[in-house]
Amino acid sequence: MTKEKIKAAFFDIDGTLAEMKSHVIPDSTRKALHRLREKGICCVLSTGRHPLEVSEENILPDLTFDGGIWLTGQFCELHGKCILQNCFTAGQLAVLKEFLERHGRSCIFLEKDAMYCNLVDERIKREQERIGTAVPPVRDTADLEKRRLIEELRHVGCTDMLTGLKNRNEYMWKLNELKKKKLHSLGVIFIDMNGLKQMNDTKGHEYGDAMIRKTAECIIKYTSDNAYRIGGDEFIALWEEITREEFDDKVEKLKREFAGIKEYTISMGHIWEEGEIDIQQQVKKADASMYEAKQAYYQNRHNDRRKRRE
Repeated sequence: MTKEKIKAAFFDIDGTLAEMKSHVIPDSTRKALHRLREKGICCVLSTGRHPLEVSEENILPDLTFDGGIWLTGQFCELHGKCILQNCFTAGQLAVLKEFLERHGRSCIFLEKDAMYCNLVDERIKREQERIGTAVPPVRDTADLEKRRLIEELRHVGCTDMLTGLKNRNEYMWKLNELKKKKLHSLGVIFIDMNGLKQMNDTKGHEYGDAMIRKTAECIIKYTSDNAYRIGGDEFIALWEEITREEFDDKVEKLKREFAGIKEYTISMGHIWEEGEIDIQQQVKKADASMYEAKQAYYQNRHNDRRKRRE
């Protein structure tokens, strides 16, 4: 039986990597983490703490991690990139603030780059003392809902609400940004669903929307930051500074993923280039490659119909 290779290891901080309050880290722990990283195993923190607590109070000195599941899973990052965050909405913040003010309760507010509280009382002092961490500063929370609402509107403006992928507006902005960059390599994948109109006509738009979401879910498994829904049945993914081997691996994984779908098929065009990158031309080439695949799909369907009639 083949043993599965361990790809990642997850560590709590308090009472696991470091002692409570004192934050002392045993030498044996440091050596074990070093050996894991030498073997190429991704080391990830999994904690209820905020990243600021760990960095500002130097809780894990001289230790390097590949990612973090922070605030008990509410904010997750990998290799310096946010891959998930679960924030209060502006409406939820308004309800929370009204409750705190009405009952005179204290609360620590956590943002990606900030930690503060509405007031300091004995409960907060006691809880922070228990984990050996300083009490956060007090800050006025009057504009909290407004700032969150602005973030929500910004998110809506760049997100395709059906799939959760980035939308065409964000794609056009990204294209303009890439034109300004001096790229050494770029990979582009163009994806088009085959037969979406027929699915909508025969099974209804709710069914068609479900299939669009299914396509996006396949794409999200291998990329979310770089993928865009740019039309009804069209998707594109852009990878900057990627090697040919890495890009080919993503292409093959996506092909296998889509091959497992029974309800419909997709047409895919892809191209990787290095050196003098012309982003517009490369996208056109990927689009043309996808179009060729789509033409072949419809030609095969036409031939199949002729065979059945014969």
